[in-house]
Amino acid sequence: MMPPRKAMTNNHLQSRLKKNTYMNNLHNGLNASRNGILKYFRRPNT
Repeated sequence: MMPPRKAMTNNHLQSRLKKNTYMNNLHNGLNASRNGILKYFRRPNT
């Protein structure tokens, strides 16, 4: 038996939301590490 359409769309939206948050976290992590590396290399030698 097929589940009701509403339940199907809810599951679909939840999985898409999880995927998007995962991708955003990955992207933010990459940006943060890149910024940290740039800051580290740009430090003035005092």
